[in-house]
Amino acid sequence: MIKHTSIYFLLSFFLCQSAHGYDYKWKWVDSEFDSIANKLEEVDFMDLPHEAFRPEVMKLRQIADMKKNPVLSARAVYWNLWLKMGNDHSSAMDLVDRTLSSIDTLRYKYDYNRFLYIKGRLLHESGEWFEAFRIFKKLEKEFIEEKDRFNFAMTCIALGVLFNDVEEYENALKYLLQGEDEFKKLHCINCEAKNKLNISNTLYQLGEKDKSVHILKGLIKNLEIQNDTIFQIGVMVSLFSASDFKEAIYSQKAYELAKRLGNKNVLASTLVNRGAYFLMKANADSALYCYRQAYLLQKRIFKLQPILYGLNQSFELLGQVDSAYHYLKKYESYRDSLLPNLKMMEINKLVVQAEIEKYEMKLSTMKEKARLRRNMMLMVSAFLLIVTLLTCYIFWTLRKREKDKRQLKELENNQLAILFQNEKLLNEKFQLEIDSKNREISSTTLILSEKNNRLKELLKQVERFNEEGELGREQSAMLSKQIKSNLTVDDEWKYFKLHFEKVHPEYFTKLKEIAPSLSENDLRLCAYVRIGMTNKQIGQMLSVLPETVKTARYRMRKKIGLEGQETLEDFLRRI
Repeated sequence: MIKHTSIYFLLSFFLCQSAHGYDYKWKWVDSEFDSIANKLEEVDFMDLPHEAFRPEVMKLRQIADMKKNPVLSARAVYWNLWLKMGNDHSSAMDLVDRTLSSIDTLRYKYDYNRFLYIKGRLLHESGEWFEAFRIFKKLEKEFIEEKDRFNFAMTCIALGVLFNDVEEYENALKYLLQGEDEFKKLHCINCEAKNKLNISNTLYQLGEKDKSVHILKGLIKNLEIQNDTIFQIGVMVSLFSASDFKEAIYSQKAYELAKRLGNKNVLASTLVNRGAYFLMKANADSALYCYRQAYLLQKRIFKLQPILYGLNQSFELLGQVDSAYHYLKKYESYRDSLLPNLKMMEINKLVVQAEIEKYEMKLSTMKEKARLRRNMMLMVSAFLLIVTLLTCYIFWTLRKREKDKRQLKELENNQLAILFQNEKLLNEKFQLEIDSKNREISSTTLILSEKNNRLKELLKQVERFNEEGELGREQSAMLSKQIKSNLTVDDEWKYFKLHFEKVHPEYFTKLKEIAPSLSENDLRLCAYVRIGMTNKQIGQMLSVLPETVKTARYRMRKKIGLEGQETLEDFLRRI
C-alpha cells in the first residue's frame, strides 16, 4: 500500500526555498517585468501557493505583449507554465518545445535550462523516463556551472523521484540525500522537510523500516509543515503504512485533514488506508464503509484495484459470499485489463534501467576520457612550463654568465689599467732612476775624463820643464811617476762599464746579439749615446773632435742596420 501513496506524493512534490538562500539568477532585461518575476521566483522558493499569484503572471503576459520583446515573451510562457503545471501535458510540451527552439542559448543559456527542466518534468510525468533522465543529468552539470545551488538541488530531487519510479532505490536515495545536503546549506527548512518524506519512503522500499519510521516521526513534530495540509496527510499516511498499521492514530488524523481539504483523490487514499486498518482489526462494517466511500470518490482505474480488493475482503469477512464474489470478479477483471499495461510498465522499467545504466557508463567513460585528457593537458602544460622555465633559466644563466664575463672583463681591464698605470709609474720611476744613474755615470765619467786630461797636461808641463832644465831629473821622474799613477785612462772605461752594467744589465750582450761585428770602441760609443751624452761630451771622453763623433755615429747606424727616421738614441734606448 505504501508504494502507491509514496508515488503520489513524490510526483506532487514542489520544491521550495527560504528567503535566506534566495538568489535571482535570470539575466535582467526589463525593470518592470523582472521585478515581478523576481517576486514570483521568491514565492516559488518559499513554497507559497501558485494560484494566489495568478494576477502577477497575467501582468507579465501583458508587459511582454506590450513591449514585443521575444525574451520577455518566452519568460511569460515560463511563468504561465509554472502556474498551470500538471494540467495539460501534451499542449504544455508543445509550448515548451516551441519556446526552447526560439531561445538564444548564447545570450540566455539560463532561460533555456529553466525551460529544459520543465520539459524534463513533463517527460517524467508522461512516463518517458529515460529522456527525462538525460535532461536532468545535463541540467545537473549546467546548474552547477551557473552556481544555482537551489535548482541543482531541485534537479537532484527530480532524479531521485525518477529512480524511485523505475525501482532503482539505491540511486534514488543517493540523489535525494544530495538534494537534502544542498537544502541544508541553503537553510531551506521547508524543502528539507518535504524531501525527508521522499527519503523515508525510499528507505522503506530498501527494507529499512525503522529508519523510515524515525524520519516520519521527526516530520510529524516539525512545525514548519503545519501550513501544508497535503504534505501533512502524506506524512501521516506514510507513517501509518511504514509502521505496519501500528500508528493508527495518524491514519485517523490524515482522514480528518483530507475531509477538511476537500480533495477527492487525497480523501480516497486516506479512506483506503482506514479500510486496511479496519480489516486488520476484523472490523468488517467500518472497513466496508471506508472502501465504499473510496469507490465513489476514485475514478482512476489503476487506483480502483486496492479498493475492489478491500470490498471483496470486507464482504467475505461479513459472510456475504455473493457480494464478495462480485467484487472479486470485478477486481480480477480490472487486474486483467491492467495486466498488459503493468507488464509493459515493468518491461519499460527494465529497459529504462538498462538504458540508464548504459548512459551512465557512457557518461563515466566520457568523464574518464575527459579526466585523462585533462591530465594529459596538465602534463603537457607542465612539461611545456618546465621546458619554458628551463629555457628561461638557461637564457638567464647565459646572460648572467655573459654579464659576469663582461663585469670580470671590465674588472680585469680596470685592474690591468691600474697595473698598467702602476707599471707606467714604476717605469717612469725606474726611468728616472736610470736617468739619474746615467747622469751620475756621465758626470763621474766626465769628471774622471777631465781629471785625466788635467793630469796629461800637467805631465806634459813636467816633461817640458825637464827638457828646459827647470826641474831636476830626480824631481821630474818622481812627479811624472806620481802623475802617471793617478792617470787612469784604461780604468776610466772599466769604471764606466762596471757602473753602466749595474744600471743596464746585459745591455752589451743584447747589443752584440743585434750586431755581432761591434768592437769594444763601438760598444763604448753606444753606451755613451745611451746615457744621453752629447757629441762634444763623447769627443771629450774619447779625446776626439765632435765631427769625428758624428762620423762614428753614422758608421754605427750602418753596422747595426738602422734605417728610416728612427734616431740612434731611440734605437739604443729600446734595447
